Amino acid sequence: MTSGEEDTQLEEGSLLEINERLSLLYLLQKKHHVDSVEELITLRDELESKLMAINSSDEQLERLEKDVVDKLAIAQDHAKDLSDARRKVLHIIEKDVRQTLSNVGMPNALLEINLEPLKEGEMRESGMDTIQFLFSANKGQGLQPIHKVASGGELSRVMLAIKSLVAKTSALPTIIFDEIDTGISGEVALRVGEVMESLAANMQVIAISHLPQIAAKGTAHYKVYKEDKANRKISNILRLDQEGRVKEIAQMLSGANPTVAALEHAELLLKG
Repeated sequence: MTSGEEDTQLEEGSLLEINERLSLLYLLQKKHHVDSVEELITLRDELESKLMAINSSDEQLERLEKDVVDKLAIAQDHAKDLSDARRKVLHIIEKDVRQTLSNVGMPNALLEINLEPLKEGEMRESGMDTIQFLFSANKGQGLQPIHKVASGGELSRVMLAIKSLVAKTSALPTIIFDEIDTGISGEVALRVGEVMESLAANMQVIAISHLPQIAAKGTAHYKVYKEDKANRKISNILRLDQEGRVKEIAQMLSGANPTVAALEHAELLLKG
């Protein structure tokens, strides 16, 4: 075979190989719905990555399972520490709350905090305990879940006692009481106001109240009111001057048109 014939056969063989590869490329482009070789290469790389991920999924799963076990052990340790810390302060909380309740007109009230562990291996965001507040307002009355036996006024005072305790043990800059005077009046309201006033010695206390005995304990007063404006109901807030403070508290005492006696009583309340 001459050199020219060999070259011709090599060229024919290369051409055939090229045509076969081109046919394969066109076939793959059509199969995978891409328009260019570059897109086909990108798709190949993506499929290789997915294949490698599948091949290594068992190892990843094993690592993840170990990670879950390790983190669960850490969470259980923290939950146990939290339970231990709770048990150490339960009697302190109960004693402090009872004392505050006595100061606001409930000398016979009892509060007991029942801490029970969850089922073995069970845990929540709040730990591995269930916490139940048991309450009795009067002598001879057995302790029962507080939500079943406490009246609105009793719940308000228990909340005041708990918030007062939190305020004493936390560096809170501000504490807000939203109508914590619900269900109380008279001398009890005055005592509640005194407790809130004592808290104000160490932090800012913001109270939303409709009782003059409590409102009068404030050093600054804001009136929140609504008015119709351009077919809309607008809420406003206004800081009151001394005359406005007297008038608002007098209205709490006797209605929209306070009497002279109510105004005088309001002034006495503000003087404290």
